[in-house]
Amino acid sequence: MWFGGRKNQSLNFAYLYLYNQLMSGKYLFRGIGLLLFGIALNLLGYYLMEGDGFEYGWAMLIGTIAFGIGFILIVYGLIRKIDRKSILEGRAAGNKKR
Repeated sequence: MWFGGRKNQSLNFAYLYLYNQLMSGKYLFRGIGLLLFGIALNLLGYYLMEGDGFEYGWAMLIGTIAFGIGFILIVYGLIRKIDRKSILEGRAAGNKKR
């Protein structure tokens, strides 16, 4: 994950900042995990669909549900993060007036 060298030190900090912003909330972390799990199961379902059997239905069903829940969790986590920042900014502005 580290890019190494003194030249890429700013790139390392940018990578860590982006990682901390995306993975700071439990809902974002779980949402990304479920999203990736859903994509993997859907790909497995498409792979199983190429055969003659009907074993692909369970994988695609669970994959689609996991993808949907993951997407909803990501949106919910982003809304919570934005709402939290606005509340903290409002409190800071209220403390400055005093």
